[in-house]
Amino acid sequence: MFMRTALSENRTVPAKPVVDFHTHILPGMDDGSSNVEESIAMLLEMFRQGTMLAAATPHYYACHEKPEEFLLRRERAALALTERIGGEKKVPGILLGAEVAYFAGMSLDARVLDLRIEGTDLLLLEMPFSEWTQRTIREVCSLNRILGIIPLIAHAERYLGLQTDEAGLWELIESGALIQANAGFFTGMRTGRKALRMLGDGEIHLLGSDCHNMKARKPNLGPATAKIGGRLGGQAVDRVRRLEQDLIKDPGKSLETAE
Repeated sequence: MFMRTALSENRTVPAKPVVDFHTHILPGMDDGSSNVEESIAMLLEMFRQGTMLAAATPHYYACHEKPEEFLLRRERAALALTERIGGEKKVPGILLGAEVAYFAGMSLDARVLDLRIEGTDLLLLEMPFSEWTQRTIREVCSLNRILGIIPLIAHAERYLGLQTDEAGLWELIESGALIQANAGFFTGMRTGRKALRMLGDGEIHLLGSDCHNMKARKPNLGPATAKIGGRLGGQAVDRVRRLEQDLIKDPGKSLETAE
């Protein structure tokens, strides 16, 4: 089900889409939104900041439940949310997905195909919070080679201090993986310069808010995008947005208000 939830005709939003590839907006799925009301508040704030499409990516842990169980829970949460959204026009479209925690053997489990971000070949992947071994890197590289999945490494900035160097990150990139960074990495006073450098050097490809609620972890993609444009120029933002459109299948329909 491709959930284009009332992409607005309001032309006060940016002329090109902003896609949030990492959110926890589905109610009651994980440590994100606790109820439908909070989910709607998050969506309204995301749209206010210019987000036109949001990937709903609740946590998935293979050690806790089977993919089919997760998908059933996700369907129920998404239905509860879309029923309440109704005809609301000032909310982003929603792409269903998951934030999949790495597990050994995942490249041989075809069921992970159902966990890709809807309308794309992207699998948002949470890597181990430890130094990555060659076995781990090979497993992730094999997702593309065996299953045709494009791994999208979630909140890459969280792993940097755990690695001896960035060689593992580049090995993943060279194998076809893409790197997602959180908006807070760009807006943080201590981290913003590094985030901008990594984006400029091609070590970051896509953005996500990783929003969980309307308190401590609110939607914040708008300020990050503004900072990127202000520091690196509009061409840097355009490069991200062109990649967004390339990755989302049938962009003429799913990003119908972009032009």
